[in-house]
Amino acid sequence: MASRIIRIISLTLSMLLAVCCMTGCFGKMIVQDEEHAELPDVDPEDGVEKTVAVKLYYRLTNEEYLAGVESSVTVRAGERTETAVIRALIEGVPPLASNVSALFPSGTSIENTYYEKGILYVTLSKEVLDDSMIASLKEEDYQSPEDYQQAADEATREMYLRRRLGVLSIVNTIAGSDEGSRVQIMVDNEGSGTGSRMPYETFGFEKRQGEIMEPMGFDESVVVTPEKVVGCLFERIANGQYDMAYALVAESDYYGITKPAYADFEAEMEALGRLESYEMTGTVNDGDRTYVTADVRIAAPGGTMKNIIKARIHLEKEGDLYKVYYSSLQALMES
Repeated sequence: MASRIIRIISLTLSMLLAVCCMTGCFGKMIVQDEEHAELPDVDPEDGVEKTVAVKLYYRLTNEEYLAGVESSVTVRAGERTETAVIRALIEGVPPLASNVSALFPSGTSIENTYYEKGILYVTLSKEVLDDSMIASLKEEDYQSPEDYQQAADEATREMYLRRRLGVLSIVNTIAGSDEGSRVQIMVDNEGSGTGSRMPYETFGFEKRQGEIMEPMGFDESVVVTPEKVVGCLFERIANGQYDMAYALVAESDYYGITKPAYADFEAEMEALGRLESYEMTGTVNDGDRTYVTADVRIAAPGGTMKNIIKARIHLEKEGDLYKVYYSSLQALMES
């Protein structure tokens, strides 16, 4: 009887020892087969609707730059987070966001998104290449063929600018939240759900003519900065585009000075002279205050030329965007 009990205990211990060896007891580790190391991304909350915080990049209205807007995006049950974020970009500007605009033509949709070897492949519907802003122009609506051609040229430039910024808004939004990641943009031209890589010039990348689009990483050069805001403001004032300049001026500033109504702003800018040229010389962050320095040349109303060296242009952050103090601009023009 005793020997039988000993045999049972011995058998039980042998089985436990085998199980421990298989499951990694005693510090033994199971090494994953390297050939199958790259597994598909699985979100543990894939079947649950959730909200994520992300910086979405939209166009700084009327300008050639993107501005990051902090926003919350709802990820639907079963939807990739990246798909939800791109969908938010395509659907338009978040509530309460100002001075930014969406970039995608009506009807644009996401056909597919997937990861492969660290690259996010995004296939957009053919509507992303809509050219109606050019096709809708009618020569008979213009006083001369020259006027029509000018309008067509301007519409063409704007269309390609929007396409380029649209691509970069997706790339910067995705790569901005996942440092080092890259995005490959494709288009479903045939409506089959299968994406094709497009030539760079199709999306307005003029410097890459003849080449097919490759995966792209975060592009810092297209993101608006205080210095670029001041540059846009000066360019608009120099060209007499006061309505566009007005949008870049802060509602109020550190000194409690508010910008005037638009009509008064336009009249004052015209009365103070003409901004002939400018050159940015730096940006300074002084505690809670930010200012840009610039060398500026102004033609006073009487014809006198004024050269201001390293003029300080102060900016105030409104929401996600930097805007120029009205008092700072006014002081510059009156110098």
